[in-house]
Amino acid sequence: MPTEKQLNLICQELQKIMRIQDYDIDVVYKPTEELQREESEGEVQGQIFIVPINNAVHIEISSDCLDWYITLVHELKHFQTFKAHELAVQFTDIIDEDNDTKSGYLMYNKYYEQMIDRLAKEFVVLYPKRKFNHILR
Repeated sequence: MPTEKQLNLICQELQKIMRIQDYDIDVVYKPTEELQREESEGEVQGQIFIVPINNAVHIEISSDCLDWYITLVHELKHFQTFKAHELAVQFTDIIDEDNDTKSGYLMYNKYYEQMIDRLAKEFVVLYPKRKFNHILR
């Protein structure tokens, strides 16, 4: 696993590739138990915190993550789709308000996570981890 410094350098290169280089993204490792969230299914490998006011983004990756690279790309894809995601969540809130449930949000969120997983897997095929060997040395 790369050091946090190497992880942040790789993140900066990925930001350029994904055209999100105008944001201040910080990546750190955290113990897995500190990453758990109530609404998540299964073990959480990473999470993202976005502060749109000052273009700040904080990504936490499990210190015993199975694949740090796919997890980093996954979280960056969350950021890349953040505005569209927020719009869709507002729509599910309207639906759920009408029938007094959270079923619309839960269903949407399940499919959104599947979409992010797919986007991340396709991205790492196009830009494999070895493209960053110059940083990992």
